[in-house]
Amino acid sequence: MDKICRFDRGAFDGQVLTTEEGYLRGDAVVTRTGIFVYQNPDGTLRRELRHPDDVFERESLDSLKMIPITNEHPPAKLVTAENAKELSVGQTGENVFPNGQNLLTSLTITASDGVKAVRELGKKELSLGYTLDLEKEDGEYNGQRYDHRQRNIRYNHLAIVDRARAGGAARLNLDAGDALQVDAEQTKTEPKKEQSKMRKVTLDGIEYDAAPEVANALTKATARADKAEATLEETQTALDEQKANTAKVEAERDELKEKAENNDSAETIQAAVAERLELERVAGQVLNADEAEKLKDMNGGEIKAAVVMSKHPNANLDGKSDEYVQARFDSVVESLEGGNTTAQQKAQTGERNDGTKVENDSAKSEKDAFESMKNQYKGKKKEQA
Repeated sequence: MDKICRFDRGAFDGQVLTTEEGYLRGDAVVTRTGIFVYQNPDGTLRRELRHPDDVFERESLDSLKMIPITNEHPPAKLVTAENAKELSVGQTGENVFPNGQNLLTSLTITASDGVKAVRELGKKELSLGYTLDLEKEDGEYNGQRYDHRQRNIRYNHLAIVDRARAGGAARLNLDAGDALQVDAEQTKTEPKKEQSKMRKVTLDGIEYDAAPEVANALTKATARADKAEATLEETQTALDEQKANTAKVEAERDELKEKAENNDSAETIQAAVAERLELERVAGQVLNADEAEKLKDMNGGEIKAAVVMSKHPNANLDGKSDEYVQARFDSVVESLEGGNTTAQQKAQTGERNDGTKVENDSAKSEKDAFESMKNQYKGKKKEQA
């Protein structure tokens, strides 16, 4: 058996009077006996019996006396000592009595906002807030089937509410939502109105009937998903733009790097050409014609070794380091620059040591050396790549 909180609706009965103080005072139908039909969250129906033995039970009737009247139901569902002063706009009276299948009570609305709600805002209906034990029971009452029965009904407060869809007859609200519930007679005469509570929703191209609260939740979830997708698209667009900018910057960097490498290549080649020409100049002073002819096929280290060996035939350069060979070569150069040797005179006149005339075209030599070194440099770059 489940303990449940409910809101039971009714309407003012008879004429409501305004007192000298401005209060509203009268009697009201607040609930009735019979079978009530509730719509479950999944759209199925549940028929609950409010039997006279339970509705008109003495303890239940007494619980309706002198309870607070509120303007709409409180968010906390029930009125307590902690919130009664803040929520109360009036009070039910001591007169609680059956009238056929209906249950009436006297009431007085004292607070100005409660009076205004009835007089100016048109809130003509009342809704009981109460707890009950819901018992599973299958049976028939006055020719109608039911599957549950309400027992131990205890009233907590009476709320002023907007007019219910079906007018002044007693109504019930589920405690978990604001959708109005209908009585058994209404389900017979107005089935289309009951069905109209359901709303159409579409999931993955398939249409379903759903309770309003489910449809609303789905709409909100869809809106959140659409917003998240739009944000994701904006982020992706920004990333694409950033990648494009990065690629552009990298291309510009590579272009500048290539230009720098080309400039460095020219300077390197120029330096290498100058070094080569100097080596050949020195070698031309000490090598004979046959050895001089081989210069074009010799690298710098080989030329330096040949120069050293030409001056020091007994020198042993095998396995010697480049630094050692360079030192011996520098020594030869110093000796050559130390005086006006025969070799120097021959070099100046274009004659080698063997008496052969040498073509003294420095411009042509420099050009040939430059082309040779340039081709060698390109080959080195390919090997490094």
